[in-house]
Amino acid sequence: MPELQKMRLLLRPTGKVVALATVNDVMLSTLKWHVGHTHGSVALIADAKHSLTDVLVDLGALIVAEQSHPIQRWFTTAICLSLCFLSITFFQDALLAPMQTSTKTVPVIALVQTMVVCSKETIFRLMRKVSRSENSSALLA
Repeated sequence: MPELQKMRLLLRPTGKVVALATVNDVMLSTLKWHVGHTHGSVALIADAKHSLTDVLVDLGALIVAEQSHPIQRWFTTAICLSLCFLSITFFQDALLAPMQTSTKTVPVIALVQTMVVCSKETIFRLMRKVSRSENSSALLA
């Protein structure tokens, strides 16, 4: 993709919302990873890994957003398959490395998850709006 075309894409609503989602996912992943390790939560650590995959998905969506619909469908299928593989690794991690979560840390973990749900829901609604206006199924995936 020529440099000028990349810059134009970043200035379009699609590029802006993907950039926002990427920054959000990096911040959430960092927060969940830190709190998960600090408070011994395997679930939060797994969720941090999932947020990192969201970053890759966001960047991939930005790349294929301007492509034809068949390419977007292939990309969406690749996302689904990679998440299936990732879920297997989460299950293995939970079985092989159980951690003990203190009941004192449950409010902290609940607060983090509440922040995550609120920010992800906001980003989802914004992405859905932009994907409909730009007619991009890959953006919504």
